Amino acid sequence: MDGNSSTAIDICGHISRYYFNNTREIFSVIIAGQKMYIVTSPKDISTVYKNPQNLAFDGFVKDMYARFGMSPMGVEKMFAPILLKHDTALDAGGQQRAHLGTGVQKEQLHPGPNLDDLIKVYLGYIEPQMDMGRIPESCIVRSSGDSKVVSLRNWCSAVLGAATIEAFFGTTLLELNPQLPEDFHIFDVNSWMFLYQYPRGAAKAMFNSLERTTRAFTRYFDLPIKERSQACHYIRTLEAKQRDAGISSRVIAISTQGMF
Repeated sequence: MDGNSSTAIDICGHISRYYFNNTREIFSVIIAGQKMYIVTSPKDISTVYKNPQNLAFDGFVKDMYARFGMSPMGVEKMFAPILLKHDTALDAGGQQRAHLGTGVQKEQLHPGPNLDDLIKVYLGYIEPQMDMGRIPESCIVRSSGDSKVVSLRNWCSAVLGAATIEAFFGTTLLELNPQLPEDFHIFDVNSWMFLYQYPRGAAKAMFNSLERTTRAFTRYFDLPIKERSQACHYIRTLEAKQRDAGISSRVIAISTQGMF
């Protein structure tokens, strides 16, 4: 979340504590004509996370897919019920592909072999980047002799962003677009413009970064699987479920980048 939108949410949180005497009740506000529910209690946040079936965001997700550039047919396929083909928990009758992310995310990120594999790649990328000589120039504010002043925000965007991409997709995606962490950063900083539907003329940097990201993801999913075999369980599983429905690489790219 960028500074502008996160500040707005912080203000809402402080107001709610004062207005509701710090009871942490769920409340709603209308911002830019859209009704938003604010959840601040750890217990309520946990409940929201654990109940994706009962708390649906389908309307919002469909709108985001369309504005990311997904075709109407692609959106329709993402929300079509899955036909039972395999004897797995992910093939629960009637489940939609757009909803698979939460379940597969838990399989990937909860303690176990899948998480161990992800951490190994993630830390393996970060460790060498801790060397002073490998700090990206874009992160250095100033340097003098043996000392360097580094922007922590830029370093996290460049290094942790690249580490995340490599952990989930292997080395292939960064090879297709080495500037992808920077594009992620540009979009993240300006994402509030996307949410508030700024026209392209007023948000060129945001739209350009989004288009470059979509192209890179699409090229990635166009490649034969053997050329991107380093992808983690999360990516491999979601792609397989979407390919079952004949979903195109571009639609898979948009749905995947939307999760990141």
